[in-house]
Amino acid sequence: MNKNKKTTIWIINHYAIPPREAGGTRHFDFANELVHKFGCEVYIIASKFNHLSKKYIINEKGTVIENVKGVNFVWIDTIAYKKNNWKRVINLFQFTYKVLFFQKKIKVKKPDIIIGSTVHPFAAFASSFLAKKNKSVFVFEIRDLWPQTFIDMELWTNSSWKSRVFRHIEKMTVKKSQKIIVLSPLTSPYLKNHYDINDNKILYLPNSVVLTNFSNSIYHKKEKNKISVMYLGGIDVVHGLETLLKAAETINDEYKNKIEIHIVGDGKKRNDYINLTKNISIIKWHKSVPKYKVPEKLSEADVLFLSTGKVLYGSENKLAEYLAAGHPLLVSTEGDHNNPINEIECGISVKPNDEDALVNAIISFYKIDSETLVRYAENSRKLAENRYSIKNNTEKLAEFLHID
Repeated sequence: MNKNKKTTIWIINHYAIPPREAGGTRHFDFANELVHKFGCEVYIIASKFNHLSKKYIINEKGTVIENVKGVNFVWIDTIAYKKNNWKRVINLFQFTYKVLFFQKKIKVKKPDIIIGSTVHPFAAFASSFLAKKNKSVFVFEIRDLWPQTFIDMELWTNSSWKSRVFRHIEKMTVKKSQKIIVLSPLTSPYLKNHYDINDNKILYLPNSVVLTNFSNSIYHKKEKNKISVMYLGGIDVVHGLETLLKAAETINDEYKNKIEIHIVGDGKKRNDYINLTKNISIIKWHKSVPKYKVPEKLSEADVLFLSTGKVLYGSENKLAEYLAAGHPLLVSTEGDHNNPINEIECGISVKPNDEDALVNAIISFYKIDSETLVRYAENSRKLAENRYSIKNNTEKLAEFLHID
């Protein structure tokens, strides 16, 4: 990039949010660093309807620009929905269509770089057309793979019409990209095998955290003869919480005053799970919290529980936050890259859907001595500093994008 010219970047992510909302702030955090350290001008183009809270982020009509700590959010009007029904489908296609023409509605600086981000592939595909129209570098960010993730979860077959359609969209988007950002180390070999993409075109950039938002004080248990385990995140089938609920039921009577399990968040299955656990007194339910309050909430627990289904091509936002919080981890996940216990002693790992193993692990945390818990906690924080720092990873991003 020209050193005398401020680099303008558009990040197009249907579900991007500012830190006052509940959810992942990956793009705001990277954008904030790009603005204040590298002098970039960054626009995040997103839907003004928050998919998690099912509320509008901003109530003004039409396409609106909002500056949040130096980062420009461009809010696109889309229909509201409460469930994953036809209204959500309309919301998805509305955003995809409107993002192609939002420049006619509102004045923004022409981009040097456009980053089109999944989860759903339509926004990223639309971004490739915007990049061509604006003669910009197109960067495809893959936060999850459609259809491969659905195939892995056995929700779709490889030969179904949905798989064929989304595979075609994926192929076209990959071919149109000059650079690719991936959130899982498993995505690079996938791209090489399917599309013959060289590694020098790909940057592995996991979800990261602003470490200064998290206290680096010495870990200690909240109560001597009690242990509290916390899950903070989305509450849906994909998060694999059913095994935790069953484990809690098993240990409820014997450990009623010794173990507490706190579940913080929102999602499609929240009300169902609350009804299922009405008689499990050790489970405590909490509403989701804004992103900026996550560090404070995590500090209330002794152990942090990470659970996911068979999602192999994404990066767990919770993992970076849990590690930065400097707490012992209890991990139950399919993807090795989302399981730090495979490489560093920072907690206990159990196989997904293994209720007995999870019961034993929770009880083990109750019995573990304080010195071991402190060692787990210290190792967690060290890994966050070494691998998941937003500051360090933005430097990698800037180098990859040739931003001085």
